[in-house]
Amino acid sequence: MNVLLVAATDLEMKQASKHLSATKHTLNRPSKRVHIEQLVTGIGITQTTFHLTEKLLGESYDLVMNIGICGAFDTSLSLGQVVRIYRDRFSDWGLDNGLEFTDVFDLGLELSMNEPFDKGWIYDAPPLNSISCHHLKSVSGFTVNTIRTITPERSDPTLYADTESMEGAAFLYVCRKMKMPCLQIRAVSNYVGDRDKSRWDIDGALKNLNVVLSELF
Repeated sequence: MNVLLVAATDLEMKQASKHLSATKHTLNRPSKRVHIEQLVTGIGITQTTFHLTEKLLGESYDLVMNIGICGAFDTSLSLGQVVRIYRDRFSDWGLDNGLEFTDVFDLGLELSMNEPFDKGWIYDAPPLNSISCHHLKSVSGFTVNTIRTITPERSDPTLYADTESMEGAAFLYVCRKMKMPCLQIRAVSNYVGDRDKSRWDIDGALKNLNVVLSELF
């Protein structure tokens, strides 16, 4: 099984390396042989899109997995909890008039069912019969260019996400366009809007994420 782990920062990838082998090392397990490569893209949509596309051109993987931390809108999610973000969307792609946000789909600038979009969402594409993360809670995600302490009301009140990151939708977009099996696994480090980092738990989130990765592989 050939796996590409993708993270935005050296911190997220370095922590994962404590439980997984280094780049291009082969892990031996009784039931499977896993070859893992690692890619650090840099923070945000643009860097993720470029570096991941560059990596996947001419390469083939049984699984491409985005790992890292995220903020949570849903306060029922606990700090440090590891989740599978099964669908994601570009949440600030559109018009913000200061009071209300309208996305490009409602504006008619993009078709909400254009591949890989499904009503504006991009869904993951887990590989069949090779890895299981059913024990993780499946949640939705918003991907943003700008971190805000106050999120504007949305013109479509049905749109809601459980988590927030700066890369997730870009990762899924590239993988789905390149026809690569993909998963997004993140650990909650903070609640969206809370900028007091003394209340964040980045270390605990990364520790729990590493435990899950070691179980998966």
